[in-house]
Amino acid sequence: MASQQPCGGSIDLFFDRIVDVAGLYHLDPALVLGHVAAHEIGHRLLGKGHAREGLMRSPWSARDFERATLGLLLFTAPDVETIRGEAAACERISSSEPSAVIRR
Repeated sequence: MASQQPCGGSIDLFFDRIVDVAGLYHLDPALVLGHVAAHEIGHRLLGKGHAREGLMRSPWSARDFERATLGLLLFTAPDVETIRGEAAACERISSSEPSAVIRR
């Protein structure tokens, strides 16, 4: 689940559940972990719930996991456009804020 802080925050990934799902579908846990992480980061940047198709769909079906193994479980084109805009806005905000410099 993602927190709702603009341009920051955290996501929670439950590795035990990821391993369980990977086992259920006979998948590499790394594949499932990567897609779950992308999905949760999508929540942070899209600021919305689930979609009817693509990476932001929930729950994922066996067909979705098959698409994931082929590299085809992706964000939809409108989601990609929104994510790019949100990422660019966050980058502008962070580059305009003073940053701390740590020297040794």
